[in-house]
Amino acid sequence: MNNEAIFQYLIHDGEVYSTADESIVKSMNKKSVYEVIRAIDAVPLFFEEHIDRLYKSAEIINIKLCLTKQKIKQLMAKLMSVNNEFNSNIKLLFSEDGASYFLYFMHTFYPSQEMYKKGIHTVLYDVVRYNPNAKVNDYQLRKHIKEYRLERAAFEALLVNKHKNVTEGSRSNIFFVKDKTLYTAPNRKVLIGITRNKVIEHAKKLNIKVIERDISTRELMSFEGVFMTSTSNDILPITSIDDLLFESVQNTTIELLQNAYLNGIKEYVKGNK
Repeated sequence: MNNEAIFQYLIHDGEVYSTADESIVKSMNKKSVYEVIRAIDAVPLFFEEHIDRLYKSAEIINIKLCLTKQKIKQLMAKLMSVNNEFNSNIKLLFSEDGASYFLYFMHTFYPSQEMYKKGIHTVLYDVVRYNPNAKVNDYQLRKHIKEYRLERAAFEALLVNKHKNVTEGSRSNIFFVKDKTLYTAPNRKVLIGITRNKVIEHAKKLNIKVIERDISTRELMSFEGVFMTSTSNDILPITSIDDLLFESVQNTTIELLQNAYLNGIKEYVKGNK
């Protein structure tokens, strides 16, 4: 797990173990289905949507998971209790056959207010992803992308397919803004993020048009703003892609969506305590 687990304890197949016990976790450094859920005040944020996506990922790669939704919720509560930690990201990771699992708090970076105010730098990264709708651990690909973006001082890498279309971020979904309209890649070509779905829901309520279509690298300069969405980053403005600059922080459409999304989180947590 490459020291991904934090705090004192993790859960493996129903039992509690120390996160320092390397013999327990070494077998999990393989491609396997997983889900990451953010806990806020002991409430697993958008739990239902995350677990539905987990089961869909497993179905895509033809594995049957050994846990029910209710059992997963109980295990998350147990993990928070034994660690006395109620505000962080929790990762649920299954073995390749779905018969074994880990549940643990993971190293998580939450953007500072300064990053939301100034936006972030990103880079383009050419890659072919198979089964983009399945959330599967691929440590080697993650490692290569991380090295690439760190060498270029980039917060995120935007993935470009063989047709030279931007599909998604390496750990996020991407939206482009022009004339108060959102543009994003088609569902079938991306991992459908929970935050992405929430953004689309809020956009419809705000009468902001959403168009799903291929986004060519050749047309990037025509957009007024860009932002990424993810469990940890919420809605984070992108101010540069390679050498292209965007006024995303000042974009009123992005600001409207940020406020709506954060209010939605508050309502969900309040309603599920």
